[in-house]
Amino acid sequence: MFLNLPSQIRFAASLARMAFEAQVIISIRTLGIIGVLPAAPDETTRMVLEKVRAFQSGTCAAAQLAAAGKPAQAVFAGAVAPYRRTTASNYTRLTRPLR
Repeated sequence: MFLNLPSQIRFAASLARMAFEAQVIISIRTLGIIGVLPAAPDETTRMVLEKVRAFQSGTCAAAQLAAAGKPAQAVFAGAVAPYRRTTASNYTRLTRPLR
């Protein structure tokens, strides 16, 4: 009753995937900034602003879930969800083949 392993395992796998995607995104963006790969001119601004937006969304979601009396796991999942969506979106966008 104390541990809900299937959901905890799914959440841990989601965090692991986010960490992997983040490393790929960091590598691609670094190579774009130094000129090895093509990069959009606004990529550096975009990567800063997306972090601010994810932080704001995650903080609001966590606060709402905590205020509603949800369990800690749900609050943490709500806080991480905006980062996960942003990371997944960036991974998809930056790993698309060039036309």
